[in-house]
Amino acid sequence: ANVAEVEIEAFKAYISEVKEGQFPADEHVYHILKGKEEEFARMLEEFQ
Repeated sequence: ANVAEVEIEAFKAYISEVKEGQFPADEHVYHILKGKEEEFARMLEEFQ
């Protein structure tokens, strides 16, 4: 198979999954632990 064709089909599938709400699913994301939101916000401020 042509690499370009494979890449195009992969991007088409990705776009379709995003538009249909299939991606990102809960299994594809990281969640912050309860009670850690403020600590995380402070850490972000330190990097800005």
